[in-house]
Amino acid sequence: MKKQAAALFLLPLLLSSCGKATFVPEDYVQKLPLFATKDTVNVLQITDLHWSLGVDVSRQKDYLSSLFASSNPDLVVASGDNVMIGNEGTVRSCVATMDELAEIHGFRWITTFGNHDRQGIYEPGFWKRVLASSSHCLYSELDDDLTGRSNYVLSLTDASGAPLWNVVSIDSNSYFQSSTLAYSYDIVHEDQVQWYEEVSSATGDVPNLVYIHIPLYEVEYAFRLAGQKGGTLEDGTGRPGVEAPGILGRFSGVMHEADVVKNEELGPSRCCVGFEPSRLFSALEAHHGRGVFFGHDHINDFIAEYKTSETGEYVTIGYGLKTGDGLYFEDGMIGGTLSTIHRDGSVSYSRCFQGYEDDSFRKEDLFA
Repeated sequence: MKKQAAALFLLPLLLSSCGKATFVPEDYVQKLPLFATKDTVNVLQITDLHWSLGVDVSRQKDYLSSLFASSNPDLVVASGDNVMIGNEGTVRSCVATMDELAEIHGFRWITTFGNHDRQGIYEPGFWKRVLASSSHCLYSELDDDLTGRSNYVLSLTDASGAPLWNVVSIDSNSYFQSSTLAYSYDIVHEDQVQWYEEVSSATGDVPNLVYIHIPLYEVEYAFRLAGQKGGTLEDGTGRPGVEAPGILGRFSGVMHEADVVKNEELGPSRCCVGFEPSRLFSALEAHHGRGVFFGHDHINDFIAEYKTSETGEYVTIGYGLKTGDGLYFEDGMIGGTLSTIHRDGSVSYSRCFQGYEDDSFRKEDLFA
């Protein structure tokens, strides 16, 4: 479905990561003192809004307002594909709606880009200019030679300004043109992984949550391992009998995307990953990454604890719930994903299911 839909539109020019990017890690960090007066902070991920030229802004604003009122976020992370095939007005209405709701519900918000955010009737820098005019969005984009556009860090501090948690946005980019007739989804490039490592070290390697759009290979590995712990392919909770590297802890949710061949390395997969593996997951393990979350696949909500060695710590990896009914979705499987982070470095996760009816909110705690 994804390949057929995306092939209908012009592909954006690709950014290459030839050579090592040069940057000052501290330049990418903004401080937000959310821990100045509280011991826990709610970070809500929304994803894949897919606002288009025909969006009913009033209806979608009411939907989002219900989700925010019920989930009570301090920070909202929009993890890509906010719009698809829109114009400048579509982008402006999306940002203005988020700003209005941030004012009403008392949160700040950030966004990373998905592959469809680049598909619209506007030039590439338009998003940056609109977000810069927002009063509640903390999006940051530097003029640099780092691959991608939405690479930045929000450092959540105490009253003294000391960082306790980082929330990291990394651009997983758009499409990789392997020939004149074929493409695959892009990845987090090596210079971006090096950037994550350096910016993490520069902020004291505090615990962090990372948000990207296109999934990592490791979520497919975790899904396969779930098949060895009672999950079944039929109900979308595992792929029994298929070997995978790594070690699986607790897991929850399903994969309902079509069983399609995406590349030679993975073979049949229920997630639409990039064209090759990324080193990002290993970097998270080395730099206190507590979780990495993405969107992209609208009818997957699989989340798992996963690690690559016996001696390492688990990293939570998985999907945020698709938010709203833009493009395609599955009934009862839309809303947002809440990470409740604590001053002591611990974190708990919940799915916040939100339909379009007033009484449809349901919160499901994960790994409880």
